[in-house]
Amino acid sequence: MAKLYHSEEKDSLQTSYILAPKGVKIFDEITTYTSLTKNIALAPGDRTLLANFEVGDFIHAVETIPNQTPTFARSAGTFCQVLQHESKDYAKVRLPSGSQRLIPLQAKATLGVVANEEHNLQILGKAGRSR
Repeated sequence: MAKLYHSEEKDSLQTSYILAPKGVKIFDEITTYTSLTKNIALAPGDRTLLANFEVGDFIHAVETIPNQTPTFARSAGTFCQVLQHESKDYAKVRLPSGSQRLIPLQAKATLGVVANEEHNLQILGKAGRSR
């Protein structure tokens, strides 16, 4: 699904493919913040550093190493939760498996839960239907 998002540079409008967050529709504007910004109002689908999220926020597409591809919570209906900002360098995040991990605050994540949470309830009935 194609989405539009704004980066922090004003005249930079770019089309990109992203994971669809729950509650976001096609052609909704999604913003990416690449620096530490205090007191920003994040909407579902906005991507920013872990340092910008509040404790208790549900996030998905979480990087484990800054500026690498996202590793956690990328399938339908999954999410991670920010538990605490452990120090000035790490945040404690609860993963979909229930385990907790320290992730650098400079790593990025997306606010919200991945859409289509009822995907695992689909009953195929027979082997041929999945093909």
